[in-house]
Amino acid sequence: MYNTVSELCLLKKLRVGCRHRPIKLIKEVSWEPPDFAFVKLNCDGSAFGNPGNGGYGIVARNADGECLGACAHGLGVVTNHEAECTAVIRAMELAGNFNWNKIWIETDSEVVANSFLTNYVPWQLKSRWYRACKRLQEWRITHIYREANFSADQMAKRVAGLMKGEKEWHWGRPQFLTMLEVPHHKYFRLH
Repeated sequence: MYNTVSELCLLKKLRVGCRHRPIKLIKEVSWEPPDFAFVKLNCDGSAFGNPGNGGYGIVARNADGECLGACAHGLGVVTNHEAECTAVIRAMELAGNFNWNKIWIETDSEVVANSFLTNYVPWQLKSRWYRACKRLQEWRITHIYREANFSADQMAKRVAGLMKGEKEWHWGRPQFLTMLEVPHHKYFRLH
């Protein structure tokens, strides 16, 4: 419909009600590099179906925005929430393995970020969560919109079809990641 007078008159004669459609807003989002002593781990989980074959992807970057490495792992049949939560836990475990003592984790799932901030971690991941926290000096977790988390999203979707347990690790930026988020660049989201 174009909301012309003739269309609205026709709807009135047919006694068809109209409803208001909210106006979409454009929201600016940006990827910010971590502070000097921190490593930033952008995470995403993906499941083809819910539940379905899933995986997670993690991209680690330093304060200069350089890609330190990227990791992806097939999880088998999981829900999207399980894949997202596993990505956060695995990011913390990786940080501990590489002696990155101060980390900033970003996920595009607001529910998952809030779960970890309020210590409402899924029961099957709680013990891993506690062990990972003990190995880190400082950590924080935040939500970021998908439009500024596309490299981790691409990693997660790449392995969602892999068998459970199949892994990929890349030092530096993998060649198939054609783009990384540009620090302080504005990306746009219809909200």
